[in-house]
Amino acid sequence: MFSIFSEMNNQSQREGQVSGANSFITIARKRMLFAMGLLLPLILGLTLPVSKVAAQAAPIKLGVLLSFTGPAAISAASYWPAIRMAVKEINDAGGLLGRKVEIVQADDQSNPAQAVSEARRLAQLEKVNFVMGPGASGLALAVAPVFNEAKIVYFSTSVAVIPTPYNFSPMMSTSAYVQPMVKFMKDNLRARNVAVLSDNGAASKATVEDFKKQIPGQGMNLIMIQEHDTRPTDITPQLLSIKRSNPDVLVHTTSYGEDAGLLIKSMAEMGWNIPVMSAAAGLAAGATLKIAGPDAFKSERIYSPVPLAHTYCASDKPGSRNYDRYVSRLKAFEPENFDKIDQKSSLYLYDALQLLKAAIEGTKSLDGATLVGWMDQNATKQLGTAGAPFASTTGSHFMMGADSMAIVKRPDLVRQADKLVERVTGC
Repeated sequence: MFSIFSEMNNQSQREGQVSGANSFITIARKRMLFAMGLLLPLILGLTLPVSKVAAQAAPIKLGVLLSFTGPAAISAASYWPAIRMAVKEINDAGGLLGRKVEIVQADDQSNPAQAVSEARRLAQLEKVNFVMGPGASGLALAVAPVFNEAKIVYFSTSVAVIPTPYNFSPMMSTSAYVQPMVKFMKDNLRARNVAVLSDNGAASKATVEDFKKQIPGQGMNLIMIQEHDTRPTDITPQLLSIKRSNPDVLVHTTSYGEDAGLLIKSMAEMGWNIPVMSAAAGLAAGATLKIAGPDAFKSERIYSPVPLAHTYCASDKPGSRNYDRYVSRLKAFEPENFDKIDQKSSLYLYDALQLLKAAIEGTKSLDGATLVGWMDQNATKQLGTAGAPFASTTGSHFMMGADSMAIVKRPDLVRQADKLVERVTGC
C-alpha cells in the first residue's frame, strides 16, 4: 500500500517537474520574444547605410563668413545678430526639412587671403550646406572659386557682379538705383538736359554706363560727363565746365559720402543751386554732412535713392509695418547691443536667409545647383521684409531691384521712433 502511494507520489512529482519545466520554457520564450520585439527596430536600423542614418539626424550647417575683426567689423556687428535671430526663428518653427540649422562661424578678418582660407575650411572640413557672407565685394570675389567648385550657395553683400552662379547679393545692382533716379528726374523734376559727374572708380564707371543707356531711353539729353579722382580735394574745374553746359539736373556718382559732401559744399560756394541726384549723399549722409556742414540738405534740392526699408511715408505710423515688427524682434533678441546695431543694414542677410529658406522648402533639397535654379525662377515671387519683391533672376543675382528703392531729400532728418527717413516717392 505504501509502495502504491509512494509510486503515485513519485509520478505526481515527475508530472509537477514536467509541468514546471514547461512553464519555465513558456516564460523564457515570452521573454525572448519580448526582447526581440525591443531589439528588432534597432537591429533593422543597424542594417541601414550608416551615412543615411547620420544624414537623417545631422543638422543643416550654415556657414557665416564675415569680418568679425578688421576694418569691416562694424558691418559684421549688424549682420551677425540678425542672422542668429533668423536661425533661431527657423529652428523654433521646426527647422528646415525637419532638421535643425547649426551655425558655423568664420572670421575673414577683412582680408582676402584669410577669406579664402576660411572658405576652404567651411567647404572642405566643416562641409557646410550654404554660407552667409562675406561682406565686401573684394572678399566675395576672392572666395568665388572655392564655393563655385563646391557648388555652395553663398550670399555676400557685394555691390559688384561676382562671376559664379552660386553667389547672390541682398544689395542692388547699379541699374537698380539708376532706374528710379532717371524716372524721378523725368517725372518729378521735369528735366530735359542732364549732366553727370563721376569719380574714376570701377563701380562709378559702371554706373555711368547705365546712365548713358537710361537717360536717352527716357527722352532726356545727356549733355556732359565729367570725371574726378576718388577722394578729391577740389572739383571746381569740373563743376565750372558742367555749369557752362546749363543742365537742368546734375547727377553725381561716387562711392564715398565725403565726395558728395565736397560737391554740395563746392556748389554752394559757387552759388549754383540746381537739383542734384546723388546716391552717396543719402546712403552716407553722415560723411556728407561732415564735409558739407550741417546745412547741406536744407535746400531740399539734393535727392538720393535709398533702400525702401530705410524710409517711411508721412502717413505711416511707427510700428505699423512688417519692417517695424522685424526691428522689435531684433531688439528683443539682442537688447544689450541693440543700440549699436545698424537696424537697416542688418536686414540684408536676414532677408537673404528668408529667400534661401523659401528655396529649400520649395525644392525639398540642399543641392546648390537645385537651389540656384529655384531662386532664378521664383525669387521675384517672394517679398522681402520691407515689402518689396526680390529681384533675383537668371540674369542678375542682386536681390534688390528698382522697386526696392525710394527717393529722399532730407537724409539728415531721421524719425526718432525708428531711425527712418521720410521718402518723397511711392507714398
